[in-house]
Amino acid sequence: MKLKNCDYKTFLKDVSNKKVVCFGVGKMLSEMQEEFINTPIKQIIGITDNNHSQWYSKKTVFGEELEVLPPSIMFTLLNEDIVILITSNACLEIVQQLESVINNSTTCYIFPFLRSLQQDKDALNASKNRIIIRNNQPNIPKKIHYTWFSGQKMPESMIKCKESWKKYCPDYQIIEWNQENYDVTKCKYMQQAIENKKWGFAGDYARLDLIYKYGGIYLDLDVELVKNLDELLYNEAYASFESTKFVNFGSGFGAVAGFSLLKEMMSEYERIDFVDSNGLLNLAASPVYQTKVLEKLGLRRNGSMQLISGMTIYPFDFLCAQSVLTGIIYQTENTHSIHRFAASWMEDIVVEERNKKLELLRKISI
Repeated sequence: MKLKNCDYKTFLKDVSNKKVVCFGVGKMLSEMQEEFINTPIKQIIGITDNNHSQWYSKKTVFGEELEVLPPSIMFTLLNEDIVILITSNACLEIVQQLESVINNSTTCYIFPFLRSLQQDKDALNASKNRIIIRNNQPNIPKKIHYTWFSGQKMPESMIKCKESWKKYCPDYQIIEWNQENYDVTKCKYMQQAIENKKWGFAGDYARLDLIYKYGGIYLDLDVELVKNLDELLYNEAYASFESTKFVNFGSGFGAVAGFSLLKEMMSEYERIDFVDSNGLLNLAASPVYQTKVLEKLGLRRNGSMQLISGMTIYPFDFLCAQSVLTGIIYQTENTHSIHRFAASWMEDIVVEERNKKLELLRKISI
């Protein structure tokens, strides 16, 4: 079996003269149809799923009613003229299953990977701008803030990132904030995150508070600088997209002290709890909240450079550059930093699953 990955246009061209079997009939099958609603995949001849409760039920795919066959039956129908499209989040398990039974040169695509690569391409295509100097002199002070609330030994990867800050911004003051010099009880959400040792979530509020109070630049400890940041200081405030859909302050953001938009974002955290009444943790990532506030103020979720309430929002390649979806680095002449996405805020089991998928993706030909 041959695994392939590509953008949507290439995929549609590759399968234009092929018959297609979809593996997975859950939510992702519907999402796939939504993605290709304007250019439906031709000749989907079959659908299958490992969930036996779905077997022999009927599903409508691009207007055609198809019967869900057990994998054991579907496998007997496969040949070199049939392409498999995995439409399930359980892609690792399905790939292993297919490799154990398919010995021919059948081509297999994984829809979640196709979508991720397409979103990478869309994010990169949105970056057609250059730095715009909006003022005659710098506004943001030369201070880099970061938080380290765990008190544990810092990993070498993060120390390496910190060294890059000193290399490219040697005249900047670098300030560590921890439980000794910062009041982590000033926001309930932050305090609950600290109590549950979810250090990254605590930092989501603290970084807004610190930049609002002191001004300067905040960087996550997994952000590696590859260029001096001076030209960003001419903004009143700035941040960047991590994709076409979400803005991520962890990739780096800056502002003058007292910048009002940060206060609004702090209020968003002050209205919510990190631990709900049932003891469940609120593990929604910070880009969800940041993007929510910015969208209310007019942000268009298309990855393009925008000015929102005085804050410049840069495209993905300016401050992020590494895809959170595929792990691919898209460094351009615009790139000031690379967000390495250590994902320290994620549960260990989620990180392990994510890393396995990224490893599989890297092995697939593009």
